[in-house]
Amino acid sequence: SISYEDKGITKNEKLLTINANYISNIKMTYYYDYHDLELPIAWKNKNENYWFHYFNQDKVLYFQYNKCKDRLLKSFSYFCDKFFVSLSTNEVRAVIIDVRFNTGGNANLFTSLFFPKLKSYKQNHDLDIYTIIGRRTFSAGLRVALDMKKEFDSILIGKPTGNKPNHYAGQDRFTLPNSKLIINYSTRFYKMLDRDTITLSPDIPVAIVSNDIISGKDRFLEKAFQLINDSNSNMTRDFY
Repeated sequence: SISYEDKGITKNEKLLTINANYISNIKMTYYYDYHDLELPIAWKNKNENYWFHYFNQDKVLYFQYNKCKDRLLKSFSYFCDKFFVSLSTNEVRAVIIDVRFNTGGNANLFTSLFFPKLKSYKQNHDLDIYTIIGRRTFSAGLRVALDMKKEFDSILIGKPTGNKPNHYAGQDRFTLPNSKLIINYSTRFYKMLDRDTITLSPDIPVAIVSNDIISGKDRFLEKAFQLINDSNSNMTRDFY
């Protein structure tokens, strides 16, 4: 069964299985089929593990973290150095950390390299921090979002995360002797919260509309900028 939202109403439907040959006859449409489409900035470098951009007009430093994994040529340590040089040399009034596409990896990269530097900088500077999350925020990506919320009271924007804060992870595998199928399984239980919840929910929920991407609109990022630019905003920052 599947649950979905239709015009604000939650609906539940039972799904029937179909033959795989039928799926091959279905024409799938992707946003990159529109060759003249100007993609929102968040979709332009989704294959990069990490990258950042400084919005000069708004004085905002945007950091998209898509995979908690080192790159061969540009390590995460090298990236952190570049990021904090930009943070120190530019006028920055807010930082946005986008982990909506982050499906995991090694969370220690963030906690050991990026996290302490941001904490040190924040102690001496007035800086607002926002974190964008989504359904693909998973495993180590979820831990990044949770750490940002716990330690910096970062406002979470977007959709609920793809897995529970308390979850099994740490992958290992073995091969079945006869079929030779590879079985992946979790090796460790991670307890990130004292109470068990099915997801990490955003402080500011944002709807996902497929036509937005086709029209070059990013509601998640626009909501973050709206909060940053709204000097009269006095929202309540609940944990969930």
